[in-house]
Amino acid sequence: MFAKYREPTFLPAVLLLWSILLTGPAKSQNVPLGSWAAHLPLQNATSVCQSAGYVYAACQNGVIGVDIGNNLIEKYSKVSGLSEVFAEQVGYDTATSTLVVTYTNSNIDLVQKGKTINLPYLKNATISGDKNVYKIYCFNGKAYLATGFGIVEVDLVKQEIADTYIFNDGISTTKVNAVWADEQAIFCATSNGVVMGKIDPSVNLLNYNEWVKYSSGIPQSEASAVTSYQDKVLAAVNSTIYQFDGTSWTPFFSEPGWVTKDLNNSYGKLSVAQHKIVSGIATDVRTGKWNGTGFDFYTGTFYVAYPLQIIANNDGSLWHADLYRGLIRQEGGNFSAKIPNGPYGVNNKEMDFLNGTLWASSSAIRNSFNPNDLPESKFFYACNEYNWTNYIKYDFPILDTFNQIAVVKALPSENKVLFGAADFSNGGIIEFSPSDNTFKTIKYAPNSPFSFRISGADVDAQGNAWFSNAYSTSPVICRKSDGSYLFFNSGFLNAQLVTDILVDDYNQIWIAKDQPGVGGLVVLNYGTDLDDKSDDLYFNLALGRGLGNLPSNHVVCMAKDKDGVIWLGTTAGIAVVSCAGYVTDYACEAEQICIDRKDSSGFCDNLLEDEVVNCITVDEANRKWIGTANGLFLVSADGQETIHYFNETNSPLLGNDIRSVAIQPETGDVFIGTSKGICSYRADATVTTAETPAPFVYPNPVREDYDGPIAIKGIPNNSNVKIVDVSGNLVYETTATGGQATWDGKLINGQRAATGVYFALCSGSGKGQKASLKFVLVH
Repeated sequence: MFAKYREPTFLPAVLLLWSILLTGPAKSQNVPLGSWAAHLPLQNATSVCQSAGYVYAACQNGVIGVDIGNNLIEKYSKVSGLSEVFAEQVGYDTATSTLVVTYTNSNIDLVQKGKTINLPYLKNATISGDKNVYKIYCFNGKAYLATGFGIVEVDLVKQEIADTYIFNDGISTTKVNAVWADEQAIFCATSNGVVMGKIDPSVNLLNYNEWVKYSSGIPQSEASAVTSYQDKVLAAVNSTIYQFDGTSWTPFFSEPGWVTKDLNNSYGKLSVAQHKIVSGIATDVRTGKWNGTGFDFYTGTFYVAYPLQIIANNDGSLWHADLYRGLIRQEGGNFSAKIPNGPYGVNNKEMDFLNGTLWASSSAIRNSFNPNDLPESKFFYACNEYNWTNYIKYDFPILDTFNQIAVVKALPSENKVLFGAADFSNGGIIEFSPSDNTFKTIKYAPNSPFSFRISGADVDAQGNAWFSNAYSTSPVICRKSDGSYLFFNSGFLNAQLVTDILVDDYNQIWIAKDQPGVGGLVVLNYGTDLDDKSDDLYFNLALGRGLGNLPSNHVVCMAKDKDGVIWLGTTAGIAVVSCAGYVTDYACEAEQICIDRKDSSGFCDNLLEDEVVNCITVDEANRKWIGTANGLFLVSADGQETIHYFNETNSPLLGNDIRSVAIQPETGDVFIGTSKGICSYRADATVTTAETPAPFVYPNPVREDYDGPIAIKGIPNNSNVKIVDVSGNLVYETTATGGQATWDGKLINGQRAATGVYFALCSGSGKGQKASLKFVLVH
């Protein structure tokens, strides 16, 4: 069912998707530093087109291309050069070898000769009404976009918008569902029937009154598709396909109840995608190919579930974009889906690693933990070496009893992954064992009719798992290492929105709240006996000096760094608690990190004080990756320096609204969950363990056309690294960031080092922690 993958060839090489397009397991150790990858679901196809050797499909979250000869799949996304994530329509012009891509926000990309040219005209236009693009038709250097207000004509040679034809009769705007054109005319299937614009200097197509509105022989009602076939124009209105010979319209094919979604003539072969509509609902679907007297239809098969567009290839095969099955290739009666590996959905709330595998939740729930009006979330994902496995309710029926699976936490001591669901009636805790795909679940506290609404999880040093439970009289849940459950309640927490939970180095439990007026944080000290509730103490921290000094009572997330400092993410930026052991003695409060303006004013600004902080993750160098509603920040261990700031504009980051961050410590991969999908970034902080492969340099050799960082990997953690030439001359010296060091290949004067053999001499603090690595650099 699944084809092999390969790198895209026509987008800029510097932005290629790297390992996620490779056949089989990716060599994740050899991914270049600073590179990005997109991990997107591409199984929902909405549009299809073709070049001489490729078929392309828009798949809601990106574009794929399939080599017709060998079925190799290429994936195109924002990471590989496209301007947006949510692709809607594709079209291909053979005259200029241009792939045209439009998006749900009406942005337009032209992909030509390995480059992407963005035309944001329609996206930014102040045109009133519906700006969605419903179909693209390309012909002889022009792309005609069927929109909710008329036609946009794109000149693919000049790479610019040529004309905009607004279909407004002075009363209302007419939607265009499909378009077809040649040298003489533009035919449009509109919500008010078929209209035609003659391409002639004497005709002003900018004036909608000069378009011909056909009313004889064809109804002036919803027209859904248009194409040409055997020197006639075909158009579908309701359940009939009509033909136009240049003078009059007559019926071509009709069957009651069947509405045509798409008509296409490719290589002289007429194909159709149809839905049977009963009371406005599609009760059946089919695809068909014209045999000269009628259509040979295909229905009742798994691969024809909701076809939207269809094309025929010169080898006789059919390809259709199916909303539920992806891009489908049909050869005779044989069907195959061309679906690249990827996660099942685009949404994600939390992620965590267990034994090198990323586990991700699937809910789109926000910090308010309101599950209303959200897409169903009864599944979770796993990613190992950039290959994804999806755990869905159809394969594991127990998941159908949970919804809004939002929380995920690895439990290494038991080789389990814990998930928390936050739905009103289908919440609860899922214990999953990856070794045998078995589940154990719990949904209710004793004597409670309400299911859990899990909003956070953490694991202590003894292997006990702690959960925050929103709007509950059991706001804190402990799963003990023996598998039994304890339930805690407090007047500070009962029936309130608890958002996250964390265990500090003193086995104190920190519970974040998003409750204005009653404090934003509670610390639980359960004493020496976890089971004895009589000595449990709760401490409430709130906004203001003497009360906890929080910058806001809206605490969203927390993280404990390698020094035991508690980092708090709030709706007013970051605060830290550096003396967690004294909080319960009321001797320690939160403090904001003030960054010197360095303008001689003596003033400073609090770290990210204008940002809503959604998540905080600590890397192996004790740096903090901070996800906000406006992008991703990497700050130094003390928060005083911003090392990176990534957003949609300055990087391939899929979306600015960061929901989660998880780091693979051995590779340095930073997985980023955004509101538009999951992507990853190869960062420079790693950890060397007993299982880490032998130290090596990548790339090696360093070719003359490579200008990225040279990575010295798998070396002793935080070791001193000296780069020397064959004569022993010191060229560069640095300290490893965890188990990895980098060099830009340049000398102190900024010039590239000479061609030759170099050595990386690495020395750690412990006995035997040394490594000497040889590599070649070409100037």
